[in-house]
Amino acid sequence: MKRDQTLDPKPIAKGPSAALEAELGLEYWYMEDEAGKLAIAAEIAQLRRRAFQDPVPEEDVEWARLHRERDAWALEATRRQNAGEWAHQGYLASTGGTFEGRVSSWRSSELDHEPWYDFGGRVAGAPEGESEEETLGAALAAFGSRAGQPAPEPSEHWRAAARAVREKWTDRKARAWKGPLEPVKGSVVPPGTKERLRELRMKRAELKILPLAPGPAAAREAELARELYCTVDPAEREALLAELLELDRQAKQEPVPQEDAEWARAHREGERGLLRRIRAVRKDIAAELAYRAYCETEGIPVDERALATRLPGEFYWVGNRMIEKPEEAEQETLAAVLAVYAACTRKEPPRPSEAWLTAIRKVREVLPKPKS
Repeated sequence: MKRDQTLDPKPIAKGPSAALEAELGLEYWYMEDEAGKLAIAAEIAQLRRRAFQDPVPEEDVEWARLHRERDAWALEATRRQNAGEWAHQGYLASTGGTFEGRVSSWRSSELDHEPWYDFGGRVAGAPEGESEEETLGAALAAFGSRAGQPAPEPSEHWRAAARAVREKWTDRKARAWKGPLEPVKGSVVPPGTKERLRELRMKRAELKILPLAPGPAAAREAELARELYCTVDPAEREALLAELLELDRQAKQEPVPQEDAEWARAHREGERGLLRRIRAVRKDIAAELAYRAYCETEGIPVDERALATRLPGEFYWVGNRMIEKPEEAEQETLAAVLAVYAACTRKEPPRPSEAWLTAIRKVREVLPKPKS
């Protein structure tokens, strides 16, 4: 199959909403029609607003958390800069336009804005219950520290600066995010999200994933690869991947039907054919299989949040090792995986156990062995 590298979007997290956001970003990038771009931009904005609405579905928790963290950071940066300018304006309003006896302007290249940012930010972010005089003292200390000088003495001019910040920053707690984001049990991804994701992915896949050669096997391979790219359900992805790997195996066996001869030749002459193209997908599936089998054997619950975000690295190493050395004895695979864990984390590796061996067997049972 011929495939363009621009086909792969990069979501900020796992989950359907993150994937849809990335696909919409690609759609916007490739859209040439201005009206179409505006429509996609509006769809992206509407999708992102969902990241701030509770309840948050389990599948979208990491996506929503990242958006809320980014928004909180951007809000803090905006508050600090705006509050600094408001403080400067309030100070000048009380003095007739001067600071320390000299005419001052916010846009002057000689003005050091950073001390004002620190002053205004401290006033706007004052803790609940703190008195105005306490806030003023802390803000003046922040101003002096940033300016590299002693804190200015409290005065009516500085109080006017602090009042200006408080009066103008009326929404300082807007969309603030505190603490860990927990999903609400029973909440689901809004209808249409996965369908829209599939629609966008298939539109791109039909243009980018083309058969390697003429013939029914090549056509089926391309069809399966498109489905694999568009499908988000883990079980469906496993089945599609298994069928793709079986086609890759058949391409290297004799006899090959005449109508598939060119396709088979392309597989045999390529760099491990299809396996190299779908290595990342195979590794993810292997990691999840290993993780579920390990939890089942140990009698511990599966952490769905870990599956939706990022599994512990040792499960990826299990999958990766079996891609590299599919014929290796399972005890050797386990020893190698745990050695890599120790080298990469500089921690004591997990204890070798039957649970780990079960995980390795599960992956090998579900994913066919690649043939060179």
